[in-house]
Amino acid sequence: MKAITCFILILYGGLLFCSSAPDTLYILETTDIHGFIYPYDYINDTEFDGGLARIYTLVKKYRARSDKVILLDGGDMLQGTPLADYYNKILPADSNPFIEIMNFMEYDAFTVGNHDIEQGQEIYDRARAQSHFPWLAANALLAGGSVYFDPYIIINLNGVRIGILGLTTPSIPSYMDESFYPGIIWGDMVPTAEKYASLLRPNVDILVGLFHAGFIAEEPLCSPVANASGIIAEQTPGFDIICAGHSHRPLPLEFTETKGAAETARINAGDRGKYLGIVRIIYQQDDSGFKMISRQTWLESATQVEPAAEILDIALPYHKATLTYINTILTYTEEPLSTYNAWFQDNPLVDMINLLQLHITQADISFTTCFDTAINIEPGPVLIKHAYALYPYYNFLYTMKLNGQQIKDYLEYSARFYQVVNDTLRAVDDIPGYYCDFAEGISYYINPEESYGNRIIITGMDEGSMPFALDRQYTVAMNSFRASGGGGFITAIKASSQDIIYRNHIDITSLIIEHLRSVDKLVPQITRNWEIRY
Repeated sequence: MKAITCFILILYGGLLFCSSAPDTLYILETTDIHGFIYPYDYINDTEFDGGLARIYTLVKKYRARSDKVILLDGGDMLQGTPLADYYNKILPADSNPFIEIMNFMEYDAFTVGNHDIEQGQEIYDRARAQSHFPWLAANALLAGGSVYFDPYIIINLNGVRIGILGLTTPSIPSYMDESFYPGIIWGDMVPTAEKYASLLRPNVDILVGLFHAGFIAEEPLCSPVANASGIIAEQTPGFDIICAGHSHRPLPLEFTETKGAAETARINAGDRGKYLGIVRIIYQQDDSGFKMISRQTWLESATQVEPAAEILDIALPYHKATLTYINTILTYTEEPLSTYNAWFQDNPLVDMINLLQLHITQADISFTTCFDTAINIEPGPVLIKHAYALYPYYNFLYTMKLNGQQIKDYLEYSARFYQVVNDTLRAVDDIPGYYCDFAEGISYYINPEESYGNRIIITGMDEGSMPFALDRQYTVAMNSFRASGGGGFITAIKASSQDIIYRNHIDITSLIIEHLRSVDKLVPQITRNWEIRY
């Protein structure tokens, strides 16, 4: 018995000697930061519960815990706040503040997002040149088969080879025209992932997909699929982890462990720096090679985290300059203005945007939306930040040639937003308010109780000089997102980008700012050209 016990101990000790103890490395993900560095909401003058300053506090915690940490970002960094606009467009600095801070935080890789491309080639090329980390997008293809950005990077972390493949949503042509990405063709994510997974897998121990695309294919009829991260996770072998973005949908909502080699771990850190995505990889590595034991994923909230003093110090000059900029007085108003209930009744601030678009383009009809129904402007100064509140997205003013039937169909598609439940008018839960557009230049009413196709009654042109005709051609002003296919409006009315006849490459927010600057007093005007009847 004693001899058997000794034999077991000797055998067990030999196994311990031959096999290394399990080790751990961390992959940390941010995505869709959208210009939030400082923990500050520039529109509402309040503290913001996200941003890179809070995120860096969490990053430091994990770096103190382990010397095997990789920090990644999934795109849409350069857009989303007045600070971003100020330093991208109005006062381009020698050093881009976002890249300066990402360099300081020692990011290892960045997959470009559609809103980064939207800033224009000069801006994203300059930001990329300042970066100490690679910009990835394997499906940003050029003629001849080359790639505009780096397709992937392989990081050797203490002997562990980690391959990181970047892919960007191919729906960019639906958001903006080719002038923002000259010569780039946005390829299908799925075959691109298959190609590079086959190439990289034999040469890495861990394969990571860093994708600016969501896990849920929310636009399944689009080809290629805009949000294909889930399809790749399910159908493309070889990926150990996919870090997603673009959709702003945080995932996983609770601690998740993935052990099977055939299953791909998934994570999406949401948006605006409210979460840090954590991937903990437990592995063994010895003379026999690398063995993955487990992948654990969770989100760590940054909302109650103290902002890192280092980031606040770097960002402070940019922050102060932005505060001065957004509080610049443009004009004055003698009465309060609000977007309250603007999705359900004609509104003077929405009308102001539509009338401005008609004035600039000289179009017959204009479409716009209300992005936020909680905007309030008190009597007194109207500031630049009010313009950003009214129009927070980076869109441009386009004009299309459409017939009367297409214009009616456009409003029918928009009216999907409404429903009547128990004699009460309300919004449909799964359609965002910014997918409900309002027209100027025509008079019409909406009956949400009618069936799709019969909800819109157009009673005539606003000027009253001629009736509205379904077979007549009209010029129609709208933003570049809509005209390029965003939201599905153009597909629904059977139009295309070939129907675009005018492009203004000054963003609509800037056009609103210049309009407000040009008037001594902002006087609200309600055209009352539409209403809801049921």
